Amino acid sequence: MSRVRASVPVGMNDRIFGDRLTTFEITPDGSRFCMNVTDEAGQARGLSLPAECLTQLIMTLPEMASKVLKMRYGDDTLRVVYPLGGIRIEAAHVEGVTILTLATQDGFTVSFGLTIQDLRRLEDTARDARAAERPDFIRN
Repeated sequence: MSRVRASVPVGMNDRIFGDRLTTFEITPDGSRFCMNVTDEAGQARGLSLPAECLTQLIMTLPEMASKVLKMRYGDDTLRVVYPLGGIRIEAAHVEGVTILTLATQDGFTVSFGLTIQDLRRLEDTARDARAAERPDFIRN
């Protein structure tokens, strides 16, 4: 089976075409991390980045997922959705901030620092969403 690849920008000749993510590694001092993949030929490859890039990667992945869904299925209403596995609410060290942590069933967690205004907006938005009309179809 042949694969169609997007054109490679000038200067990007060393692109790795991975087939799957395998593991990750972190240096003992926490200064770097490496994402390991298996490439199209079955060879183990890795991308090592400084720890400072981790936040950039985390912030980029949701946008990347949205764009992939839109381009792949031609529908910008699609979302990557996970069942909620857990929720934790706790006080922050900063006055007036509450930490909301959401977790998936398989252990992925994300935390948000919310002000009282954010909490009110969350409540209002949830109320509006419950009252909104539901779509006629569900895509899997």
